This record gives sequence, structure tokens and C-alpha cells, in this order.
Amino acid sequence: MNILLGKQIAMLRKRNNMTQAELAEKLSISYQAISQWEHSNTYPDITILPEIAKYLTYLLIIYLELQVVIIMKIITSFYLMK
Repeated sequence: MNILLGKQIAMLRKRNNMTQAELAEKLSISYQAISQWEHSNTYPDITILPEIAKYLTYLLIIYLELQVVIIMKIITSFYLMK
């Protein structure tokens, strides 16, 4: 599921006509960090998501929905193991 997050960041950044460097400057981070997120090598810290959402419409909602799905799968698998 988290692979989608990186793809969403890239898609929304491009849709907003931003380079990695421009987004990085707005977030006060390196453009390399943006690249790492977009390639799903690392993920943004949850504390920066509201700031990212300012610049990339709907990203926070998408991310949180994915996290709920992951949590539900974990809970379901836990109960199936019993």
C-alpha cells in the first residue's frame, strides 16, 4: 500500500507543476528526500503530512485512508490467527 504514497506524491506534484526542488524548498527539506519518497525508498514523517497537504491537494486524506486499510488488514489477520 505505501508504494501508492510515493506515486501519489509524484503525480500530485507534477499536476501542480512543481519540481522536486520547488516542493522541497516549500517544505524546508532536500529535493533528495522528495525523490526518495517518490521512489518509495523512504516515506515522509507523519508530522510533515499536513505541510505536504498544503501543496499537494488531497494527499493527507489519501495517505490516512491507506493507513486505515493497512490497520484493518493487520487486525483481520490477527483475529484469523486465533
